[in-house]
Amino acid sequence: PQPSHNIRIQPMKLGIAFSCFDAYRDIELNIAIIRTLWHSHNDAYIAVCCNHAESLNKLKEMDLNIVVEGENLPFDTKPKLRRRQVDCWQRANLAVVDQADYSVHYHADAHALRVEPILEIISEMERRECWISGRGKGMDFSLGKYAYGDVDDHFFISNTKEAKRKKLWKVNPKNILVDGNSETFLSFSIQERFGKDRF
Repeated sequence: PQPSHNIRIQPMKLGIAFSCFDAYRDIELNIAIIRTLWHSHNDAYIAVCCNHAESLNKLKEMDLNIVVEGENLPFDTKPKLRRRQVDCWQRANLAVVDQADYSVHYHADAHALRVEPILEIISEMERRECWISGRGKGMDFSLGKYAYGDVDDHFFISNTKEAKRKKLWKVNPKNILVDGNSETFLSFSIQERFGKDRF
């Protein structure tokens, strides 16, 4: 009999997308954790987006797959800083879409000591037919700078095939980041490209 389209024939390839300013030592620690402590998927495709010139050169010497230079945007006001942050996590995830089945994004100064909880979340995503998962108060939360909901831009997991197909990482923030934060923009992006039922 022919296998079901839901059955994975090849082992799942995991991608890790990091956002980094000048915390290159944290990236170095994260690479060591992934490559040595993870019992599986220690060959994960690691992409780092960095918008700090001095750190870029140090990152390029590390055991990762790609370093993407973030746009050198100003960050002297809150809205400009938010735009810079969004640019970095969009670019980091874009760097992974053709290299892995799932992308996990987190900030450079956070550390996932075990891969098993990540795999459990992905398994649950597949069971529910969701294309992205994340933390936060949810898409229906609306208060102040959370006009479009609250999905944390830190530790979220996306289905790379669907993210690419729906152009999730190419949504333009326009004026959302003037009053809204990056978490509400991520929530907006998901609703705009995936719809709430895929979260």
